[in-house]
Amino acid sequence: MRSLLFALALALLASPAAALQAPKDYAGKYTLSGVSEGAAVCKLTLTDEMAIGGWGVSLAKDCYGKFGLSQDIAAWTVLQNGSIAFIDPLRKVLLRFEPTEIGGYVAERPGAEPIALDRDVKPRTLTERERMSGNWVLTGLGGKVICRYAMTSNKAATAGSLKAQAGCPKAWARVTRWETAKGRIRLVTDAGKAGKLLLALPGDSIQGFTGEDAKGVFYGFSRDG
Repeated sequence: MRSLLFALALALLASPAAALQAPKDYAGKYTLSGVSEGAAVCKLTLTDEMAIGGWGVSLAKDCYGKFGLSQDIAAWTVLQNGSIAFIDPLRKVLLRFEPTEIGGYVAERPGAEPIALDRDVKPRTLTERERMSGNWVLTGLGGKVICRYAMTSNKAATAGSLKAQAGCPKAWARVTRWETAKGRIRLVTDAGKAGKLLLALPGDSIQGFTGEDAKGVFYGFSRDG
């Protein structure tokens, strides 16, 4: 009896589930989706609760029909190359998601569209100060780049500094600060004690600022990328 228990213990230690030291590195909320535009999407959870051969999988009911998944999926585990496998109660691999270079996983299926497995992570909403900081670009008609700036903002996101990158035309390279007033951003040069207003455009930090100057020349000012 003792030898049988010892053999079972060795088998468990040799399994992929036991080899994974920290299932929390993989466990969590995910989405399944087709790889083509407009493809189906559903949600699932890779739990850290032990199951036969791995850990439990909680699939939304619509996952099975949308992707033709087997009802026999009983657990998930991690294989030696870092891929995630969905397995049945007999530990047969039903889906094998290989890691991709850009993050996430993809499972190839004979005669069917591949399925992508990605973390279900909601992007953090930037604060107004964060939106009004970073790299910004001044463009002309048709989106032609005039000058790129490194931009900083005060806590209230009402004013800050601008540092032109190399290659900007002289007039725009002299813009060193910005301020907002009445729904417009004002680009100010370093000329004189109070500075000189070079351009004022209506808009906001999300959509960007666009408009014409006093001479009717069109400009756009928005986050760069």
